Amino acid sequence: MSDEHKAKMRAGRERAAAERKAKAIIGISKHPELLNMPKKLKAVPEFLGITKTDCPVGCTFEHCIITGGPYCGHPCKGGIQPAQMQNRETVERYNRARKHLAHVELDKRP
Repeated sequence: MSDEHKAKMRAGRERAAAERKAKAIIGISKHPELLNMPKKLKAVPEFLGITKTDCPVGCTFEHCIITGGPYCGHPCKGGIQPAQMQNRETVERYNRARKHLAHVELDKRP
């Protein structure tokens, strides 16, 4: 690999890291309740910001964190489509999201 190629790869990694950091900051500013969450729940960055009514911070109109596709797989909004139930990774992410929502609800109880 040439030095020029290595420099371009390094610049790309730095740019991607800056974009991830910016998305995290934007997500926390949109969801101020995340600042008061217990530390054990902050350890699940995959579903950061997910609630029973809102999708995770990383979800966009074109990409869902749970399905990895352009359609929503939120457990409380309809779940995953039958075609996606054949994809093991998607089913595992869906089940992790369900468990995460259940734990969030348990932590809210007095």
